[in-house]
Amino acid sequence: MDLGCGTGFYGAVIRQYCDLGGDRKVLLTGVESFNNYQNPNWQHYNKVYIRDIKTHLLEFENYGSYDTILFLDVIEHFLRNEGLAIADALKLYLKPNGLLLISTPGEFVAQGAEHGNELEKHLSFYTPEDFADRGFIILKDGRVKDELQQRMTIAKYVKR
Repeated sequence: MDLGCGTGFYGAVIRQYCDLGGDRKVLLTGVESFNNYQNPNWQHYNKVYIRDIKTHLLEFENYGSYDTILFLDVIEHFLRNEGLAIADALKLYLKPNGLLLISTPGEFVAQGAEHGNELEKHLSFYTPEDFADRGFIILKDGRVKDELQQRMTIAKYVKR
């Protein structure tokens, strides 16, 4: 499940990596609230739900559980408490040994509506401790610039 799949970049990467460009072996679902992002990359998904993440969460039980949930470069678009509540809720929909991966800027970066999409506004900043306190393992501490001089926090949660 790719929540906030945007233009489908991660869908294309996952499809190539998991299926090696061949027959589809992986069931890949996306959720995106901004229909104008739809492009040929969306064909890599078995299904893309065009609705906001909060609405999708209300119906999650209809879709079963997942081996992997991606919440990449999305949480910063929610108010802080709302984003953390979504992160906590997503853990419930993982299969045993399932992976939840979250990435977010490692520093607050002001951003308004982009590409005509009001949902692109950055509303909150999250620290590595926000995720560590919730049982996540910090893969990348966004307070430290990487070799590309970027700051991104990346956290993973594995359901036991």
